[in-house]
Amino acid sequence: MLSNFIYLPTIAYVPHFFYLLTVLYLVLKKYKLKSDSNLYIICLIVFLTLFNRILFIDNHIFVNEKENILHLFLPGSIFLVVMYYIAMNLTRKDINILLYLITFESIIVIIEFKLGMTTFFTNLDRYKDIQELDNGLLYSFRPMGLSENSSIVAVKIFLGFLLLHYNKQYLNYYIKSIILVVLTVALVMTFNRTALISVGVFYLLVFIKFYILPSKKSKILFYKFLVFTILVVGFIYIYIYFFNIILLQFDRGGTSDILTGRGAIWYSFYFFIQDHFLFGNGSYKLYLPFFHGDWTFAHAHNSYLEILATHGIIITVLYIYLILRNINRNNIIYIIPMLVFSLTQYFIGWNISLQDIILFYFLIKIKKRDIYARIN
Repeated sequence: MLSNFIYLPTIAYVPHFFYLLTVLYLVLKKYKLKSDSNLYIICLIVFLTLFNRILFIDNHIFVNEKENILHLFLPGSIFLVVMYYIAMNLTRKDINILLYLITFESIIVIIEFKLGMTTFFTNLDRYKDIQELDNGLLYSFRPMGLSENSSIVAVKIFLGFLLLHYNKQYLNYYIKSIILVVLTVALVMTFNRTALISVGVFYLLVFIKFYILPSKKSKILFYKFLVFTILVVGFIYIYIYFFNIILLQFDRGGTSDILTGRGAIWYSFYFFIQDHFLFGNGSYKLYLPFFHGDWTFAHAHNSYLEILATHGIIITVLYIYLILRNINRNNIIYIIPMLVFSLTQYFIGWNISLQDIILFYFLIKIKKRDIYARIN
């Protein structure tokens, strides 16, 4: 049930404050919020953001039309406590259910692609027909599943790969295989380049971990040799026959704006951070004006720039420390791809979101232990 509560806000038309119902569910079910050093750091971050807001209540850049008097005084960082509360109480069963939900939405992505629709929700701004697109670029047509845009569903598909590997011992072999195929097809169809690269980084780390773990068993050594051979042959084959096609897709047909405007956005945020390095935007989430066919307001499309521009260096350092202090040799293969994803997307740092919950689940639930004995 908990997994359903944290997945629903990722669906189009379901408001973000639905996470508050998750808190009510946890309280009614008498789930515990254990006090630990992580929670103390989170409470310190909440206190500092509250102080930051009071200090700069008249000086922040006010761009969000939805802000009201509650948003002015109530820092979003309060939801960090909620996020941590949820992450602390997730179970392996919840992870499996999340994985099934992501797989179901991935099937919706595949159906939309085959039907020539970006989404079944025709009232969404990005609804369009695939027949209007004739440039052959997957980037130009990215189905959105049940989400508000293709980036959101790509985030969930990416998380699906992490959760599938993490919970692989709790799934039937055939179910694992089906989920892997569905996720892979949906990932290509959404063609989010950040998600594709991050999934690649994840499996590269899995590959490296597999090879650095010592083993004297001949069966394991044979598997290592076989996997290495298949990967080398596969890489050579793809490079010879498909490299130009793949490159064409990734650079959007050779367009000059390969970063889709991110360069200009990062430049704007860089200058803002220079002038507001210590306190940021007073802990008010920063959106800056951006022209991309039309004027709009954009977040940084980079979690680190967004957090630093919003909160300033003091709170940002605390947030980074909160993550780094919980990384160990067992969860690092899940954390690094999530940090890579955050380089070109506003991925982590929403205070509460599905990806923030999963990030802290990996950080606090995967403890240090002897993994060498397990492989042997």
